[in-house]
Amino acid sequence: KDQRIKKVYRKRIHSLENTSSFFNLYIVFKKNSFPYLNKNFYHFMDNEVWVDKATNFKNPSYYMFYTSANYQQQKWADNASVLTQMDYAEVVRWKGTIKGLRGDDYESFKQEKAEYLLGELERKFPGIKSKIKAYYTATPLTYEHYNGAPQGAAFGLAKDHKSIYKSIILPNTKIPNLFFTGHNLNMHGALGVTIGGVLTATEILGREYLINKIQKSL
Repeated sequence: KDQRIKKVYRKRIHSLENTSSFFNLYIVFKKNSFPYLNKNFYHFMDNEVWVDKATNFKNPSYYMFYTSANYQQQKWADNASVLTQMDYAEVVRWKGTIKGLRGDDYESFKQEKAEYLLGELERKFPGIKSKIKAYYTATPLTYEHYNGAPQGAAFGLAKDHKSIYKSIILPNTKIPNLFFTGHNLNMHGALGVTIGGVLTATEILGREYLINKIQKSL
């Protein structure tokens, strides 16, 4: 281990919790069968909208549904995604297994979740199941494999408003020319990644130079 990374720093980083992950149902539609919807749908199966249900392993209690756009004035959807929260604890039994070789139990687990979501989707959009050509699934293990995100964390490290400084990660490090970036630096999500990138670029290029470049490009 590089001694320039202090032991207390390593301990703090390793003590931080990850945010929860997703279960993703990716749908491929039959040609010209389901309309393109220029909006996202957030559907809750009960009235407990603000309750954190990451530890509810029975069935998803909500989902986001959206159809992808390939061109302007699109009439029919080629595909769609159904996204819902999934905690890593649901798939931890398959931790360390190889993608595509996780066994029948894992495939059955994914199919059960997919069929449940398809059933709920059918209630919201009657007839949609008959218009599906194929579907594919992704779990926290999928995100962990492809994104390199620990536990498939969808939004990086969890922030705690009661202990703000504990989760602060600066873009510069004690190792020359090694910088951090991404949503772990500042805030979660796509906006966090963008702002994190700006913070990192500021350390490399200088604040005044970068701000001038951004202002001139607007």
